[in-house]
Amino acid sequence: MRIDLVARQLTMTLVKAGGSVSLLFTEIHQLSIDEGYTGTESGLEILDLSSSGLENTRVRVSSFEQDPSIQFWAKNVERI
Repeated sequence: MRIDLVARQLTMTLVKAGGSVSLLFTEIHQLSIDEGYTGTESGLEILDLSSSGLENTRVRVSSFEQDPSIQFWAKNVERI
């Protein structure tokens, strides 16, 4: 994971069953990283909010597990 707070971007690589995909989240805001977060997460949830009508927010990233996690909102996400 790479976070660029000046550009408000976050790059995340997800790995599962030997495959991987890298995602670039842009215009991130309300970034929260729990103490003890290791960068690995089994309960990551990426929600498409594009039809919600929220201005400048189309994506919500959070966790449905109790472990330390990362949460944020973003305007866009793209596969890189």
